[in-house]
Amino acid sequence: MGLIDDLSDSQIRCLELVLRGVTSSKAISIHTDLSPSSIDNYLQRSAKVLGAANRIEAAVRYAELKQQEDTSVSRSVSRLGRVVRLIRIGFHQIVTGVRWLFSPPPIGGRKHDLTRIEIVFSILKVAAVSLAVFASLVLVGATMLWALR
Repeated sequence: MGLIDDLSDSQIRCLELVLRGVTSSKAISIHTDLSPSSIDNYLQRSAKVLGAANRIEAAVRYAELKQQEDTSVSRSVSRLGRVVRLIRIGFHQIVTGVRWLFSPPPIGGRKHDLTRIEIVFSILKVAAVSLAVFASLVLVGATMLWALR
């Protein structure tokens, strides 16, 4: 049993984001739907498991171990296990995307710190949901009119 097997799925997701250059807990929380304090805990625990001093060293150590695991001849994880894991990760990403799409924009409160691109995406999100509701109402109305004929 290797060190990677001792890491949870959430710890692995956080480490992989750190490997991609997303190092702040707040930025990671946007991608994972976890709170920044949970991310700090996951990364501290994974650094401890991997024997690293900080999150970046832990991510580099994880990448090295993963590379060794991928290139080794005797793999402990079957193909089916990897496929199931990829399906779970893909399903989680789809659920996170749908949850983001249908979450209402913040109303009131303190001043936001959104960039212009984030503002545009928020507007587009509201427009997409409004269009979907309008289209479904038109479809229901047309179906009712057709049924009354």
